[in-house]
Amino acid sequence: MKLSIPHIAAWIAVILSLATCASLPYNQRGEKRPAAFYLAGDSTTAVQSSGGGAGGDWAKVIDAVKNSISAYTPYVTIQFGHNDQKASANISIEEYSANLKELALEAKATGARPILVTPLSRRNYNSSGLIIEDLAPQRNATIQVARSNGIDFIDLNAASTKYLNSIGKAKAVTYNLHLMCITLL
Repeated sequence: MKLSIPHIAAWIAVILSLATCASLPYNQRGEKRPAAFYLAGDSTTAVQSSGGGAGGDWAKVIDAVKNSISAYTPYVTIQFGHNDQKASANISIEEYSANLKELALEAKATGARPILVTPLSRRNYNSSGLIIEDLAPQRNATIQVARSNGIDFIDLNAASTKYLNSIGKAKAVTYNLHLMCITLL
């Protein structure tokens, strides 16, 4: 059975929580703490976000981590790229990388376990019927930041590109919220 990206993401969350149950840190009462997941990023992964993690959205994530740390093991997934890549954003790969690192280290400082997530692939196809990998620089930067800082990462870009290539453009457009929406899955 082929799974869609939302199903894959749900299974990733389940697997991550199950895989870590045996080694969860203990709370002040000596009890193992269950996982709590917080999503930070642009609107492709964090529904509560209105186009980025800056300002109030990121502050809400950090506050939620601080409020749950005694009872839970908080994981913060951080995913950006779509809005940062736009020319109007004027954000270089260096600045993008620095921003990811800063957010991940801030999450880590609160006691959370950050997980960097590469940007979800856009549904832009070339004349050969394959996805145009226009987010490759952001994907590579995300992986580099994660590896160089000992932070876990999920390569959602590779998984979504593979999935979109396998279903083709005709089926991929069924995910469009409107005619020009080629990002959200």
